[in-house]
Amino acid sequence: MNYMSNYSIPDLTTSALSGLTVASDPLLLAQVQNLRIQSDVNGFCLPSGGNTLSLPVPDALEALKMIDELYRVLVN
Repeated sequence: MNYMSNYSIPDLTTSALSGLTVASDPLLLAQVQNLRIQSDVNGFCLPSGGNTLSLPVPDALEALKMIDELYRVLVN
């Protein structure tokens, strides 16, 4: 039995944000940690809790755009 998912790489968002976990700005770091928690998926591409009430898993590009927008606000 094969399981086909909508995501080609289930943990792509978590992996993409892993380099930002050492950010020195506390607001940026908090946003990165929240996005990593939201995007933590198990093998079936469901949020770790497995319930249907959890937040949708952010796409890797969406998550990086959110971090970029926050960074631009913090820099200005």
